[in-house]
Amino acid sequence: MSERRGFPLFSLPHLVLKEVVRSFDVISRLNVSLCSKKSKLIAGSYKMPDLEVAMCLYEGTKNTLN
Repeated sequence: MSERRGFPLFSLPHLVLKEVVRSFDVISRLNVSLCSKKSKLIAGSYKMPDLEVAMCLYEGTKNTLN
């Protein structure tokens, strides 16, 4: 049986690797950073683009104890 090898991410040219890492969402970047020390350094070395966050706050129901 032949050995399966992954995509050689670290073999990409610097500018391409930078764009690939910057395109990751937060969870993907976290997952890559957990693979090895090298991937952690690479994932953390590029600033993430600013994220727009929306929050909806709702008033919950109140439970009263008698």
